[in-house]
Amino acid sequence: MKEYISCNQRELFAETDSGTIQNAIAAAVADGCRKVLIPRYNLRTDKTEWRIDKAIEVPCNMTVLLDNCYMVQETGVYDNMFRNANAYAEKRTLENEDHDISILGIGNVCLSGGVHNGLLERTCGKNGLQMGSVVNQMLLWINVRDLRIENIHFEHQRHWAINHIYCHNVKLKNLDFFAYPHVPNMDGIDLRVGCHDFEIENITGKSGDDTIAMTAILGGTESRGYVEGKSTDICNVKIRNVLSDPFRMLNVRVLTQDGVQVHDIDVDTVMDTSTWESKVFCKAALGLGTQGALYVKVCRAKLGDLSRITARNIYTRGSMAVRFDDACADSTFTNVKTFSTCFTAIGTVGFGCVLKNITVDGLYYGSNKTDRQRGWVDGYQPSAIVRMPQTTGELLVKNVYSDGMEYLCQGTDELNVTFENCDMTNVGAIADQRSKATITVNGEVYQGD
Repeated sequence: MKEYISCNQRELFAETDSGTIQNAIAAAVADGCRKVLIPRYNLRTDKTEWRIDKAIEVPCNMTVLLDNCYMVQETGVYDNMFRNANAYAEKRTLENEDHDISILGIGNVCLSGGVHNGLLERTCGKNGLQMGSVVNQMLLWINVRDLRIENIHFEHQRHWAINHIYCHNVKLKNLDFFAYPHVPNMDGIDLRVGCHDFEIENITGKSGDDTIAMTAILGGTESRGYVEGKSTDICNVKIRNVLSDPFRMLNVRVLTQDGVQVHDIDVDTVMDTSTWESKVFCKAALGLGTQGALYVKVCRAKLGDLSRITARNIYTRGSMAVRFDDACADSTFTNVKTFSTCFTAIGTVGFGCVLKNITVDGLYYGSNKTDRQRGWVDGYQPSAIVRMPQTTGELLVKNVYSDGMEYLCQGTDELNVTFENCDMTNVGAIADQRSKATITVNGEVYQGD
């Protein structure tokens, strides 16, 4: 048995690079080593690139080593770059779950979407483009367990770079993104329904939409990817060290609708790395929920569907640090720091939500009025620690430091907010006229209108 099968073995050459790599995978299965090496130099074409015109299907118990290689999707092609062998099985069950798949980069590895093919979510089914946008997801995994993806740079993804549906026991580590030129919805990493027990670590770069999105919804892709016998919940996800520019969207997004539950999500260290040169900044470092009825097929999320979210070490100059747009319960956010153009530390854009047992512990509000003025195209936004219109329930904010803000609370409507151990100076007002609930600051009670 060999150590691995190299894609530069002449007897494996096909008419295309995709065919050659697929032949190498078949040879690795036959040999028993179940390991394939894609080197930097392509002997078949005498070039330092591998052009992918058809998705490489990876079977169980297979390791693909990317050795300083550059792989680019062929122009005009509508297909993934990698996917598991049974991703498009006629019927997916626990019995035909793919497992033990690794895509591991060695040195400098780049997977590129190349020239965009024109297929967007809004053009699916139009102009002869009958396929769904799922074919434009660079790495697609449906019904997979024990998956590893490490040490890869992704550029110019045509849609989402990596998508998971009904996957578990997954490790994603040292992944970098550069999504440019921009087309809509260039997410970095997506976890859809049925994903649990994930470890995601060291995620960097510039995504063209959410850098990491955990979205438990019952859309078309999720329904077509249904796995008989598996739960739809997203849970037990650990995220560490996300330093990214999500291009107007969110560094980490968590949402659920239609009765699907998302719970036990643990996040440590999220930083918005956008610069003034980009002229844009993200909606929030961490977003919980979605905008009103967006994505709803059955019903909006209710209290208990989104719960037990733990996040710490959040740094942003985006619009908000932590943004709530749906019901959320039993969650804690620690060491939240804002700077520059951030105008709200804890907020929502007003689609209505209820909070229960939510605590923010350790908040430094360091935004700058001049930065906010030149950062907002549509007019100046006043600063506030909490801005929660159309929100009910209770929120506890502890250990706050701020020097200079227009409002402590703005538009909090019927949300009762308690501040403990606050060191704040130059506060314009405790609340504006829209704040009707009780606001308690260091034991002193302010009753809204």
